[in-house]
Amino acid sequence: MDTAKLKYTAYFAHFCGFLAVLLGFLTLNGFISYEVISRTEAVLGLAVGCGTIYLGRSTLKMIDRMEGR
Repeated sequence: MDTAKLKYTAYFAHFCGFLAVLLGFLTLNGFISYEVISRTEAVLGLAVGCGTIYLGRSTLKMIDRMEGR
């Protein structure tokens, strides 16, 4: 199994999740107006972003166990 592609996918998931959480946080704190990102999108971004970060981290831990680290 090629773990390099899986590792890059997990890092990309980390990045996307972090970006979703950051944008949601900035929107809910008033730095980004609700005309750009609605309140519902901000809350969903926080929830889905946290889940994506968790899945990416779990995948990286699994890869490390597979590689014997």
